[in-house]
Amino acid sequence: MLWEMLTGEPLFRYEDANVMMWRVITQTIVRPGLVRSSGGGVAMRLLERDPARRFLHAEAAYGALAACDDASPLGRLQLERLLAERFPKQAQRTRARSLVKTPPAALPRNRWLASITYSHALSHVELLC
Repeated sequence: MLWEMLTGEPLFRYEDANVMMWRVITQTIVRPGLVRSSGGGVAMRLLERDPARRFLHAEAAYGALAACDDASPLGRLQLERLLAERFPKQAQRTRARSLVKTPPAALPRNRWLASITYSHALSHVELLC
């Protein structure tokens, strides 16, 4: 979902379920040419086929998303709340050492990307890690 949020199109196009599964397994995932942001790098790491190159756990993926230079301050807060609701025990442990950095004073370079809250993508982070 993060890929679709960044590019505005599905990662794999398909005519039927069999074609879709084949493409998911075999198609090379190329970084989207129009996405020159840290969010694109996070998306590529989440989609990494080699498990050793993916995030080790959802908390690491969250940290990377929260640290994106294109993420809006509101998006960071919404992301933190969503994860705290889904993972209350981990949220208690990390609250003291909050992964959310102080938002930058300047507006993000990409205003469209800044409007993304990542809540849809985060619902799938634990499945991708």
